[in-house]
Amino acid sequence: MYAIRVYFFNLKRIFKNYRGLEALNFFLVYSAYALKYNLLCRLMRLDITAENVFGRKVYFFNYRDFIGLFEEIFIGMEYYFESSGNSPRIIDFGSNIGMSVIYFKWLYPGALISAVEADPATFAMLKKNVEANGLTGITLLNNAVYDRLTTVKFYYDALKTGSLQMSMSAARGGERSFNRVKTILASSLIKSNIDMIKMDIEGAEGAVMKELVKKGALKRISRIAMEVHHNMEGSPGILSGILGIFTKNKFKFQIFAPNNPPYFERKFQDVMVYAEKK
Repeated sequence: MYAIRVYFFNLKRIFKNYRGLEALNFFLVYSAYALKYNLLCRLMRLDITAENVFGRKVYFFNYRDFIGLFEEIFIGMEYYFESSGNSPRIIDFGSNIGMSVIYFKWLYPGALISAVEADPATFAMLKKNVEANGLTGITLLNNAVYDRLTTVKFYYDALKTGSLQMSMSAARGGERSFNRVKTILASSLIKSNIDMIKMDIEGAEGAVMKELVKKGALKRISRIAMEVHHNMEGSPGILSGILGIFTKNKFKFQIFAPNNPPYFERKFQDVMVYAEKK
């Protein structure tokens, strides 16, 4: 029953976010993905690790994460933005296997993208997806983005390669397994005006935002789509600090934070924040 609810929920989103032939195409593509996932992967236990996404071959670790990323990024339009030019400059912090990169290239084929992914195995899959599809104008960086240059422990679940919850936080990423990863400063990639920053870095976003302010780089960014990991175990809530930074630096913002029921005491919450310079 849950799979059916998810399917119809996403159908509603398709026909809300898209129109005409594009909506029909999304309906057919997503229906095929949902059928393949539930019939072949869940019932028949087949291991499918590649799929066609609007003419591009996408490789991944497991079909469940792939279809989840498609639902969030392509159907939910989490990183959609309007650009005045055909070649917007985009920085993707936390690219994972590259579904967001492929989305940006689908949206704006001429986009110039810096894609940053910390986990070595996931970075290799990101690189494979970029190269297999002949995507150009993309710089790939196998680093963790942080507020200082150092080497950090990047935690992951050894049983879930490519997990969407890998993090510098042991509580978030999995306390036993980790890679040592070199960090980069977010500001080091912002030498000119940036049209869009996408940030999904599993708890490091508060530190990164402060570094952008400290180095004066925030003023060169037009918009940010950020997943804030609020009330993460072992750390204070960071949402108010991030919103304060946006307010002080004259960004207008919107917040999307679905929860059902709407309140859980001291509960971790993923909060999407969309900020745009006034």
